[in-house]
Amino acid sequence: MEMEKDFYINDIINWGWQVTSRYIGFFIAIIALSFLANLAPNILQPVMVEIVEEIPFFILPMVGLWIVGFVIGIIINIGLIRIALNFCDQVKPLIATLFNGLDCFWRFLGTTLLYGLIVMIGLLVFILPGIYLAIMFQHSLYFVVDKGLGPIKALSASARNTRNVRLILLGFNILCIFINLAGALLLMVGLLFTIPLTMLAQALVYRHLTVQTSDLAELGVNIQPPLPQQGPIYYDQPIGSDPYRDMDETI
Repeated sequence: MEMEKDFYINDIINWGWQVTSRYIGFFIAIIALSFLANLAPNILQPVMVEIVEEIPFFILPMVGLWIVGFVIGIIINIGLIRIALNFCDQVKPLIATLFNGLDCFWRFLGTTLLYGLIVMIGLLVFILPGIYLAIMFQHSLYFVVDKGLGPIKALSASARNTRNVRLILLGFNILCIFINLAGALLLMVGLLFTIPLTMLAQALVYRHLTVQTSDLAELGVNIQPPLPQQGPIYYDQPIGSDPYRDMDETI
């Protein structure tokens, strides 16, 4: 019988804020790099369109440019998940981690497409099933990056991970949306704080639920989190005041 699962929203958000505010320079750097890496191919697209109107053969380079932009976006999404999980494990990542995603690119892409298709079908049938499915499978990409699962197993693992806490997750997701909306209202500057905060909070919720979901082992998932470099790691109790208090000295 599975233990009763839960997580402490206030502690999760407070922890996300502590880490974000302490390493805001790091997060500004990765947000800026993410923006620039995604923007570069898009800047060239209008120019390529004009060239194609004159020289149709250039449709091939334009398609190639779109593919490059798409690949970069996937790799960055993988990197952002890795960065968030590293902080959850009390390991400060390198900025280069943002572009360290080729090892699970195809699994991540397949899971993204399958997840999107499932949610879209749910939304077309009726809005509520789409929302329910989005919450049920919202941890699938984390399982791809963190545990190396393929699309089907990742979706199955997410369904188990979110079981019995989907209503709480709905409220948590809505809260994250409002936090980012508040950041956008602060002349967009607030997003430099709210995006990392919610990114970290979502990753820690995944970690909390994973160690509380014993039947993940049936899918070959090791539910034990990586050992922190030092100090306690908080998965089955409210988060402590500052789990990163000594991290700067060891990395």
